Amino acid sequence: MKKLTLIGGALAIVAGVQIVGAKIIGNSMETQARTIAGAYSDVMGYPFEIKNFTSGWFSSDMTVSVPINKAVLPGLANIGITPEAKDGKAPTIDFDIHLTHGPIILNNGLHFSLAYAAMETGRHASKKAELVVHEQDPDKHETLILFVADLIRAIGPDLMMNVHYDRSVDMSAYFHGGKVALRQQAEGGKSATSLLLKLRPVKSTFHLDSTAKHLTGDTEFGGMTLDLSSPALTTYIQTGSASLKGEYQPLAQGYWAGKANFEMEPMRLTVHEGGKPVLIKLAGLKSESETSTSHAGKEAVLATKATVSSPGLSVMVDDNKLKLGHIEADVRLKNLLLDLVAREMQMRKKLAPEGLSVPFAVVGAKDFASLAERQVEARPELTLDHYTIANADGESSLTGTLRLREDAHANILENPEALAGALQGKFTVKIDTAMLKTLIYEGSSLGPKKPTRAQTDQTADAMLAQYSQAGLIKAEGDSYVSTIQLEDNKLIVNGKPIRPLYAPHQVTKAVPAATPGTDAQQPQ
Repeated sequence: MKKLTLIGGALAIVAGVQIVGAKIIGNSMETQARTIAGAYSDVMGYPFEIKNFTSGWFSSDMTVSVPINKAVLPGLANIGITPEAKDGKAPTIDFDIHLTHGPIILNNGLHFSLAYAAMETGRHASKKAELVVHEQDPDKHETLILFVADLIRAIGPDLMMNVHYDRSVDMSAYFHGGKVALRQQAEGGKSATSLLLKLRPVKSTFHLDSTAKHLTGDTEFGGMTLDLSSPALTTYIQTGSASLKGEYQPLAQGYWAGKANFEMEPMRLTVHEGGKPVLIKLAGLKSESETSTSHAGKEAVLATKATVSSPGLSVMVDDNKLKLGHIEADVRLKNLLLDLVAREMQMRKKLAPEGLSVPFAVVGAKDFASLAERQVEARPELTLDHYTIANADGESSLTGTLRLREDAHANILENPEALAGALQGKFTVKIDTAMLKTLIYEGSSLGPKKPTRAQTDQTADAMLAQYSQAGLIKAEGDSYVSTIQLEDNKLIVNGKPIRPLYAPHQVTKAVPAATPGTDAQQPQ
């Protein structure tokens, strides 16, 4: 009897903790959810909005709204998909999420946490899509309905979110992928355009720490194939698997940055447009990047460095192939004004759903005038530490640095020609002679008439001799070298001034109008 009393008392305590704890958690969950959505929105550079948050005792419900970029709407309309826009805003894709409150959660297993959610968005969204398309155009062929449903099933993820006791958050998204097919018959039935897209699964995991100021992410892409066929053009793309690992933190309001590593297995692109098919193959790609903050005087500035490498790139027509061997680049960019980049990112996120691009030159706009002046004074600098292309014959390289001159003013951003004149830098180009001759031969062999190696070597020798005589290149052993300088508004090659970088246009002054009782001023 005592044992039963103890067990009953323990269960009562657990039940009491669960009931009270669930209510306390529910009261704070909306703030937590909006913090999470804001962090992910800043990292992704695209707006996510939480709408219709309803907090209950044991669970909460919310809708996460993601705008559809207006630039894709005409393409969707061409295949019969017309998402509904409200209040003149971009149409959205809405995901309904049900959060179960802790501290003890029985949902997809046993969890001890503040809140937990698990859902299959692809399955539910695809059912809605079938209804929407059918209602808009009931006479549409069944293929279109299947196309929409298959597409949303392929890109609609299974989501999991777990809010821990320390308010850190784990999220995962699993995209099942799938096959999507579309066929559009031309009038008369004489020709058709077909599309076959195969998406392999994608898995993403994210962790946001308890301060909501440190995010790590890991995404594994399964790859895809795209086969597009029309009477005029056939395109086939095949990508291997890829991975992206990142670590980010907020450097300014609305702007997160940090470290990112990307790796991709080989990809192939085949294009057939009338003539012989062209096959382009990238043997793989690897990149590492890191962004940090420092100071240039009183200004907070960004410094970014990146390394990109690939085992090679080739272009093939029939049995003829142009081969670029190992490709590698090390790039550094520093003294980018943090305030300017953050504002640009905020503007990009705001305008992205409208289908509007936001180039960096937006700094010339009125709202960015003071930021533009401060950016020029910070003197941004680009350094190419290492850029090489190699094949079996040798290696060619490019190194150098480019920066703004000390006397540059903000008004140069309004005139690309004036900007060229405000640049200062030095680059060194080294071209391996044997490698160059091989590339010229292989490139010429891709054309309709394949020359002999002797013919292309003769062409290369004549070209090198011409450039050497003009002083544009200098022989150094088995290579040719050229030093290019931008200095004092001059383009200088191997110490020889070539031309001014910027020649201001002559402006004719207007003749002042005559005033009553005086003679008009005559031009001198």
